[in-house]
Amino acid sequence: MRKVWIPILIVAMAAGGCGPAETNVGAARLDISISFARSPATRAMLSGLVTTIRVTVSAQGQVLRQQSFDYENLQGTVTDIPAGSGRVFTVEALANDTPIYRGTAENITIEKGETATIPVVLNPAYSADVYPPAAITDLIARGNGTTVTLTWTASGNDARAGQAHSYDLRVSPSTIQAANFESATPVSDAPAPAAAGSAEQYVHDFGTSGTYHFAIKVRDDAGNWSAMSNEAIVTLSGPDTMPPATVSNLTVFMVGSNSVTLTWTAPGDDGNTGTVTDYDLRTSTSEITAANFDAATQAAGPAQKVPGGQTETVVVNGLAPGTRYWFALKAVDDNGNWSAMSNVVDTLIQDQVPPGQVSDLRETAQTATSITLGWTAPGDDDAVGTAARYDIRYATTEITAANFGQAQAVTSPPVPQAGGTAESVTVSGLTQGQFYYFALKAYDDEDNESPMSNVATATPGVVDVTPPADVTDLAVQGRAETSVTLAWTAPGDNGTIGTVTSYDVRVSTSEITAANFDAAPQAPGPSSIVSANLTQTLTVTDLTRGTPYWFAIKAADERNNRSGISNVVTATPDDTSAPQAVTDLAATADSDTGVTLTWKAPQDDGPAEAVDHYEIRHSISDITEQNFSSATEVQNPPAPLAPGGDQAMQVSGLGACGTYYFAIKAFDEAGNPSALSNVPAAQARVLPQAVTTLAVGAVSDDSVTLSWKAPQDDTATEAVSAYEIRYSTGTIDPTNFDQATLLSQSLVPLSPGSDETLVVTPLAINTAYTFALVAIDECSGRSALSNVVSGEPGSQDTTPPAAIANLAAAPTANAGEILLTWTAPADDGATGTPVTSYDVRVSEDAIDDGNFGNAAQFPWSGAIVNPGAEQSFTISSGLLSGTLYYFAVKAIDNRGLTAPISNVVSATPN
Repeated sequence: MRKVWIPILIVAMAAGGCGPAETNVGAARLDISISFARSPATRAMLSGLVTTIRVTVSAQGQVLRQQSFDYENLQGTVTDIPAGSGRVFTVEALANDTPIYRGTAENITIEKGETATIPVVLNPAYSADVYPPAAITDLIARGNGTTVTLTWTASGNDARAGQAHSYDLRVSPSTIQAANFESATPVSDAPAPAAAGSAEQYVHDFGTSGTYHFAIKVRDDAGNWSAMSNEAIVTLSGPDTMPPATVSNLTVFMVGSNSVTLTWTAPGDDGNTGTVTDYDLRTSTSEITAANFDAATQAAGPAQKVPGGQTETVVVNGLAPGTRYWFALKAVDDNGNWSAMSNVVDTLIQDQVPPGQVSDLRETAQTATSITLGWTAPGDDDAVGTAARYDIRYATTEITAANFGQAQAVTSPPVPQAGGTAESVTVSGLTQGQFYYFALKAYDDEDNESPMSNVATATPGVVDVTPPADVTDLAVQGRAETSVTLAWTAPGDNGTIGTVTSYDVRVSTSEITAANFDAAPQAPGPSSIVSANLTQTLTVTDLTRGTPYWFAIKAADERNNRSGISNVVTATPDDTSAPQAVTDLAATADSDTGVTLTWKAPQDDGPAEAVDHYEIRHSISDITEQNFSSATEVQNPPAPLAPGGDQAMQVSGLGACGTYYFAIKAFDEAGNPSALSNVPAAQARVLPQAVTTLAVGAVSDDSVTLSWKAPQDDTATEAVSAYEIRYSTGTIDPTNFDQATLLSQSLVPLSPGSDETLVVTPLAINTAYTFALVAIDECSGRSALSNVVSGEPGSQDTTPPAAIANLAAAPTANAGEILLTWTAPADDGATGTPVTSYDVRVSEDAIDDGNFGNAAQFPWSGAIVNPGAEQSFTISSGLLSGTLYYFAVKAIDNRGLTAPISNVVSATPN
């Protein structure tokens, strides 16, 4: 402990109704109005520790008057002090009636009308710390299975201030009281104490059932121990041995081409109650039994588990078409208890994928009455696998998808080979010189049908020397950064009839002519060729941005009859692709007029290509694509980083307390803008610091004293503007803070780090309250919620009223009647609210503390006056005139605490 300085301002004034003069202290008796001023250092030393300041006025070794003041309300009156010089003022700082600091000011003169400031230096009243931590009063025990969770609010090193040294946590199968605390079993792994007011927790698994009693004491650094806490009791149900119920309604809800959707009614953690922890889902291409369950293939269960009784759903993917699968599952709880295996369900995965479309059907040979066709075999599923059969058709009129079924079927078509294999068939019995159309479809073993192939044409006995028609409408359909898309009307195999076999596409950086066509670089042709008179498209890739290119094509049939050169077109690949949009723009206030923006750098046309520049704008209203250009542009945005890099920019000069919206667009070197970013909003300010040191100090019958360190606003020296303090008889958290009762008492915030104190009153006695607050800045910005503390008015009231020291008795004019008078004490010693009642005793023998209870009691029936006022009581019956009686009084507070016996007086009624 160290010295603290506390000045006392004394204002002396004459008191009315003074008694007779005392020769040893002067003729006049005065009431002295006293107030105290505390330096910040004094406040920091004493707040949360000291509850009372006691002032004793003495002269020549005799106590003239003693008065106590609540530390949070250091002003009042010391009554009925004899005026004069040589007075000694002794000031003591008390912690629960124990002096921990004491100071003296001597040779003080008390005169009527005098005002004086008396500085008093308080020195430690003890050479060592003798003030223990406060007892814990909110120990709570909760059980789950075999596990106990204890919670409580940390007390301090001294009462509820500071940080204690250690806990002594005890457990017992029977009740723990202060008398048997040391006999209970110590808990070896109790946590180290946190700062006063913090929420504490201890969790322990006892591994068995039973009823457990807990209590705790707190030790400070000097070895002082608190009183025992309240006792917390919990009954544990014991280990969880009940598994989830067995699933009995596993059902195939839906079958896809390679998936199955399963549903079932979810069991619970214990039977059908609660929620399971996980499922073990198994699948197999053979029947699943309890014996082979673990050998079946494991599938992923549902990601989120629903409570027991609700419908659970899971989709099993990656199944093979045409295969039958069996499914079963087990459920497990959080203690590893497994259910039995569910019912088993099975289903066939239907093949819904048809063979791929044949696109290269063509004539490969002929005779006078036959045509040989060739094509590349498709697969069972598109291009994969082997189809089951072909349906090959021919006709003398054009075949379409609509009339395919009316065309003549080729008998005995070949058996399909694996996808990608060259296939052929000879169609015989044809008429020489007749023009024929040919087409085919492929089917798989589930009878899924491919689209109709391209249509080939041929004339038996006539060699095809007719080339496809020349393409005359080659056109540029689109341009990109490194590609050009071409489009044209497809010619036929023979002129404008049928389907060509291939295209010879040429591209050059100089003009293409018929003379240099074969010398121009060749580009890949279309992978899928359309029938005559349909639009054919092709994208030529791997071009250089900004370079002019010329394009021309020739068409060829299955006999390699080639058309003439098409019309020639030219195009320059250009960057028309917009950069990637920013999607993670974030805005954070860093000052009253500044906001910091952060985002990940987007890409341009590739994952490694950075954009060219940014355009950043802000507005006081929401920003959209439509109004982006009218928002205020931020100057000097940062240069773009490589894609994925962390970008940041500080935007300053914004109006204080305003809400601003921010958006960004990225541009490439061709000037293509990205889409608008996300639009975050921020107030150009920093929210106040949250209070984390809220603590409960002194508690009276109708009040709780709160204390905390003043938080900062934007800087370490800037105070917040206001506090919003709320209290409740229930719990308080961020979700219900606004519903708690708002404290109407106002408090002007002090500078950051200062000690704030506030007495919350009036509150109901013996009612537990929780308290929390938020700090508010000048822009109405609110801090996060403070730590939550609790206090109960009256819970710390162990102080009885002070003993009456000036009881007086005098006979009245009425026979057998005595008037008693005294100065009313307070509920707690000399401070606090009025007492509740008085115990008045009368005896013909001298009364002392030992026989007080044997003296005659006169029931109290008078009005109770405020502390310091004159209290009177008239005994008008039961007394005999001319008989000497002794009188004594004890004051009683609202908790039934009784004061020591008063001074004993005597009187004889008339």
